[in-house]
Amino acid sequence: MVDALQVLDTDIQWIILDWLSESSPKSLLSVALSSRSFYRLSKSFIYRIIHFRFNRRRRDVNKRLIKRLLADNDLSTQVREIRILWAPSANLPPGEGSKEDLELLGQALPNMTGLKIFVWDVQYPILPWLLDTLHTHHAQCLLYTRHPARPDLAQTLRRLYGSPCLFSLDVTLINGQFQAFNELQKVLNSAPNLRDLTVAFAFTNAPVSSSEQEEREPLLLRSLEVCGYQKNTFKLPVAWHLLERLSLDSQQHFLKFLPDFTGLKSLKLRVGYTDDSMPLSVALRELKRLEVLDLTGFICSVQAAKEDFWQNFGKTLIKLRLHEEQSPYRPSQRATLPYADIERIAKCCPNLRSLGLDLECSGREWPHEGLRSIANNFWFIVHLELNILIENPQHGHPTSPKATLGSVPEIWCYLWQQILSSRVQQGHPITTPRLMSLDLLAGSKQPISDLDLRVWQIDQQRFSFNISDRDDEARLGIANHVCTDVEALLSKMSSAGPPWNHHQELIMKTATERASNGPHIKMPSATDSEMVRPSSFWDRFDEDRFCYQRPDGC
Repeated sequence: MVDALQVLDTDIQWIILDWLSESSPKSLLSVALSSRSFYRLSKSFIYRIIHFRFNRRRRDVNKRLIKRLLADNDLSTQVREIRILWAPSANLPPGEGSKEDLELLGQALPNMTGLKIFVWDVQYPILPWLLDTLHTHHAQCLLYTRHPARPDLAQTLRRLYGSPCLFSLDVTLINGQFQAFNELQKVLNSAPNLRDLTVAFAFTNAPVSSSEQEEREPLLLRSLEVCGYQKNTFKLPVAWHLLERLSLDSQQHFLKFLPDFTGLKSLKLRVGYTDDSMPLSVALRELKRLEVLDLTGFICSVQAAKEDFWQNFGKTLIKLRLHEEQSPYRPSQRATLPYADIERIAKCCPNLRSLGLDLECSGREWPHEGLRSIANNFWFIVHLELNILIENPQHGHPTSPKATLGSVPEIWCYLWQQILSSRVQQGHPITTPRLMSLDLLAGSKQPISDLDLRVWQIDQQRFSFNISDRDDEARLGIANHVCTDVEALLSKMSSAGPPWNHHQELIMKTATERASNGPHIKMPSATDSEMVRPSSFWDRFDEDRFCYQRPDGC
């Protein structure tokens, strides 16, 4: 293996080492110890991405890491990406010890000649001298930065004026932050290389954009996500024909700019009923290059049952998710796709690799008929996401399905066996299913109070299944499964470092009990959302790796 690696390009070697680091750490160690050159390569591989966290447990690690880079210029040149993270769950007040650590990092930055990506996900403003260092020594570096709604948000945005490195910006604006709103518009007007923008608005009485700002040069965005958008508030001049990824919480704004979405490859949209003259199902037919489609809301308005609707772009689709939201004020059954529609979608989307659907559950047993329909039609699927809402749950009944760590493996085993049988019936030469992972959101809905049956609450939790890394187990369909909520909580709390305080212990204990006994067990009311669920910023950055090369002249 080592001899075969030596004849490959360095970039290819790094890809292989990346795979070994995740799937077989022992193999990575044996490669590193095989020769002096591979030891050097493996060491460079380890330092290519630096995670710089602000918490007590990582303080010494951060210092040793930066001092080693300062002492070895060759090693510094191998750094490709730096991530700086501080979150409320870090159990460390902002600024405590971080100034000295960042000053050490600032000394090492000029020698990192190979730096390509710099991520700032910190709960206080980005440091001016750090920006100056990036602009001076790494003008081609891509800066990813996320800023929540804080009182000093306007000051933070002001520091980003005219930054040539600013590539990805994620901002949340709440009521009263009108100054930050104005600063954001100035940043957008002076960011020549901004390609990824996420803005969340929570204004009750919103300001109105001035006419001067409406006439500026259009943004050359490749990705845009807007939540809480108001058409009289934030008029974005965007070169829509260049946009490749779009996420909106209203279909009306999507329909308004539809003729210009010629290059759109990914669309995430909250749909509903609208008075617009063009139905959404007709509008989507114009998207000839669409690869990812994620629709949430009243999906029945899309008229998904029509076969010609999917034939227009079904062959290009790689990922599809259709989710009908269940309103707590609408206790009737959630609308789900009939099995005939599932068959039509499978017929028109032969290249689909990821699928997300809702299923009905009577409350007496898991929806085997729906699972069988998915397995028979999507026998080629690689990743599956299911949202199962249990109607009329019977928590006290021993045969009633419960969304727990002990009961959900039945869904995976049934799916695997059904897909296996379907592939055999299809006469496929490889009978082993391609299914690698399953994301399951399961639970029930119940009235909030016995006195008021009109208002319902939904108790669900997430589980994830991943096929075993061992080939012999993978061929048998053996998968590792965890409660995703508990894993996310552990990930956030582990960065804080022990000892946990009483409230953190209570959160962890309750989450574990929910995973074992069911989501009807209530979490503590004052749960830190940053600690329980990773932010959408990291979901997008880690899963999709949205990173474009700058075109010449941009």
